[in-house]
Amino acid sequence: MVILISPSKTFSKTNILGTTSLLFKDKQSEILTKLKQLSKDEIKNIFKLSDSLTNEVYDYYQNSINNLAAIYLYEGILYKALNPVELDFSNHDLYIISALHGLVRPFDAISKYRLDFQTTSLGNLYHYWENDINNYFSLNHQNELIIDLTSTEFSRLINKLPNVVRIEFISDKRLSSVLLKQMRGYFANHIIKNNIQTLEEIKKIVINSFTYNDQESTDSIFVFDNN
Repeated sequence: MVILISPSKTFSKTNILGTTSLLFKDKQSEILTKLKQLSKDEIKNIFKLSDSLTNEVYDYYQNSINNLAAIYLYEGILYKALNPVELDFSNHDLYIISALHGLVRPFDAISKYRLDFQTTSLGNLYHYWENDINNYFSLNHQNELIIDLTSTEFSRLINKLPNVVRIEFISDKRLSSVLLKQMRGYFANHIIKNNIQTLEEIKKIVINSFTYNDQESTDSIFVFDNN
């Protein structure tokens, strides 16, 4: 089973080194070259950052050394819920969809960065990555179930693949972005920790009172609610 998640904009202070190389290193390098050419003022305007964050992001690109394990470097809400230190990734292929890297595996060596698919100053990043990502999954995971736990910003890149099942969470009350990120992390953790491999097993998952809703779900979108 393949699991897809989103990256985060916050990072840890890990010193755990990555052990695998990026899948699309040449294409990543092309974007990084453009990012290194940006001035601090340009970075501040493009990413709408404070002065302190602008200096931080500028340093990311000027001193980029891909050497830290991605799964431990990302430290957003989703990753805290995922809790990767307790997981064995050997039975599942986990991928992080990234505007800078295309696809990132747990132990790919990366460094801190700031970039999302809404950034248009570098061109259309959806067009830049769409074919590579879809071709990779078609060649390497054609007969495997792909569980999409990304946010909508990232899911549009893979929504044409026939073997993708997207997981969505709904409620009578508005769900905060924090809760949605937590649920995606908890869900990925549960799948990996319990070595879940089938759709029927997915339907039985219950996390924080969220259960599978048969009436709201389709073959390609599984809806979980807490009503």
